[in-house]
Amino acid sequence: MRILIICLRPLPDVLAVTPLALALRAADPDTEIDLVVPDHDRVLVGTPPFLRSVFGYDRKGYHRNRRHAAAFLKMLRAQHYDLAINLTDHERAAWMAIFSGAHRRCGHAPAALARFFGSPFRETTDCSRADAFLAIATGLGVPSDAWRGLGVDTRSAAAAAALWAAHPLPADRPVIALHVAADPPGHRWPVERWVELLDAVTARGWTPVLLASGADAGSAHDVNFLARTPVPVLGADQPLVVLAALLRRCAVLVSANHALLHVAAAQDIPHCALLRPGDLAAYAGYTAPHVLLNRRAQHCCEAYVCPSAPCLTRITVDDVLTALDTLMPAGVCV
Repeated sequence: MRILIICLRPLPDVLAVTPLALALRAADPDTEIDLVVPDHDRVLVGTPPFLRSVFGYDRKGYHRNRRHAAAFLKMLRAQHYDLAINLTDHERAAWMAIFSGAHRRCGHAPAALARFFGSPFRETTDCSRADAFLAIATGLGVPSDAWRGLGVDTRSAAAAAALWAAHPLPADRPVIALHVAADPPGHRWPVERWVELLDAVTARGWTPVLLASGADAGSAHDVNFLARTPVPVLGADQPLVVLAALLRRCAVLVSANHALLHVAAAQDIPHCALLRPGDLAAYAGYTAPHVLLNRRAQHCCEAYVCPSAPCLTRITVDDVLTALDTLMPAGVCV
């Protein structure tokens, strides 16, 4: 079977497709799955081993140039899909599923196009985004517990091993990964808190590393420059599947970045999530040990972009250290 998944959503939502794709593959190992994502996320997403292809769709560019849009749809039709799953609540994505030529379609569909979809999807907001997407697998008769975590291919694992070997990290102590960046600014913990946390973790005798990703790599280097003791900065300019392989070598992740928190959760890696109130349900961990830190401001707006981010600035370094005491492997003493 050949399946097309359309997810023209923010990067954390794109990564939340992982359990759905793995569940479909687990039900039928011969299934080939292609994924359509926003073009600006195509390089960062890479091509995980459980997907055949990842296509980038420039929504603004194709909207202005009908010839490019027609060529993209023609390319999709040439793949001869058996099933198209639309995870984007937008009419353009629904039309993409229809014109893909897939024999069956399910997922989001505007009322006017619902007749073209055998199983319209109504996304719930009281559970994690990954669980909401997994509901589609259940509707298709695929057990939602069929997935077994995020897959990492051999090449990505080797790239991560080379990055790790380039730094003198002790083999006898667990490593704590600190991921500083988050987008938009309203999702970010203050830089001075990250610096204080890095110094506190080092003072406790733990082994921290800074993870960098995409255009936000400069934030990690800024924290490292301000810290008392610089630490290795890993993962800059690497696709997410390499970051996933790096995370497998870490004991705990601390991050306010939804995308990397999803990667950790999908691999059962303990993580401390610094989240705003509106993110708690959609990006909560799965079964991996985790601590969700949030200090809701009295008049929280829950806006996607919040310049002052009061709900995050109320989280203290001591809050994070207490979470790390809970998440660190048994027998690791301060």
